[in-house]
Amino acid sequence: MQKSNYIYLLITLFFLFTNCKNASAQNGEWVKGHYTWSGERVEGFLKHRFQAQFGSGPDNSLRFMVDRDAKRITLTTKEVKSFVLQIERGKVDSFIVIKNFTINVFATYREDFVKVVATGPLNLYMHYSTVSTGSKYGATTSPVSNWLVQKGESLTLIKNQSNFKEVMPQLVSDDTELVEKITNKEFKYRDIEEVIRLYNQKRFTSLN
Repeated sequence: MQKSNYIYLLITLFFLFTNCKNASAQNGEWVKGHYTWSGERVEGFLKHRFQAQFGSGPDNSLRFMVDRDAKRITLTTKEVKSFVLQIERGKVDSFIVIKNFTINVFATYREDFVKVVATGPLNLYMHYSTVSTGSKYGATTSPVSNWLVQKGESLTLIKNQSNFKEVMPQLVSDDTELVEKITNKEFKYRDIEEVIRLYNQKRFTSLN
């Protein structure tokens, strides 16, 4: 193998590894959990799956079975309002359905599942999908994740550092300390969870 091809392959594998880490237990093993619809809670084993779809349909779906010997079925946003995955002892990932949001010019959704990362005056969600890239070694599919922040009825995509610095100060405009730290790059895109946590904590404190 030529040295340039070898280096390209290493870079590709590194990209795939670092992106796969963001996928948690999704697109992977079966885990215990439950889903809800119309107030009814159904427990069993679940597997969260996602892949890029054409059109405005959801990228995410849910495989479900009551027990290991039961029939496996596929559920979508039409049958499931929310679901919870027991990732490990004492830790769960919760998902809900949100509507009418855009990730990029190719991905606009009427509705899809998102992981709930934080709740409060600002809700923080993570949306999962995939992207396919081609090379001389063939096509590869990698998981991708995008942050969405909800304030009131408005959903805002936070996709990179430039975007974070531009829109995040608007979302926390009533917290001058946070705005200053974002503007001075004390808080960056990678710190979005901490920014949301601090903002919500201060808002809750001010209400009490």
